[in-house]
Amino acid sequence: MKWFFLVFLWSLFIEAAPIFPLARKGNWAKVKELISKEQADVNERNIDGKRILYLAAEEGQTEIVNMLLNHPQNTYKDVHIHASVLYAVMFKHVATMECLLNRLKGESLENAIGKALVLAVANANNESVILCLLNRDASEKIKLERALVILKYSVENKYQDSAEVIKQWLVDS
Repeated sequence: MKWFFLVFLWSLFIEAAPIFPLARKGNWAKVKELISKEQADVNERNIDGKRILYLAAEEGQTEIVNMLLNHPQNTYKDVHIHASVLYAVMFKHVATMECLLNRLKGESLENAIGKALVLAVANANNESVILCLLNRDASEKIKLERALVILKYSVENKYQDSAEVIKQWLVDS
């Protein structure tokens, strides 16, 4: 019982700013209001260093993620978007992942897709995320290369369910 209470208190402490729980819950209107009234900063971090963007991605709050990315005061760089993509992948939020990937271009986009595929393959029951990433805009050659590289990784690391998803994608493509 003591542990539960301490964890509860710690969770209140690390998200002391009201914007964090609102972003987690998807209260878009209240998050927008706090930011527009300058009662919260789009770039704010909690005590663990997590940005609001990360928490919104982790919870699949696509509207809030989009609002944060479109805000003129955001200072998010590709590295922050990459981390947010990984949070969305970890918790299987395909729409949020897509929203974030749409912000990246060129090599940065390919790097994010590669990292996300590795995480999706290792994260059991992630078929929808894997398929979405394999079908992501690119030439057929790049899609095929992506699939073969991640298939090799899946087989070498004994992620059989993911390997089967990728094999089926290759057959269907």
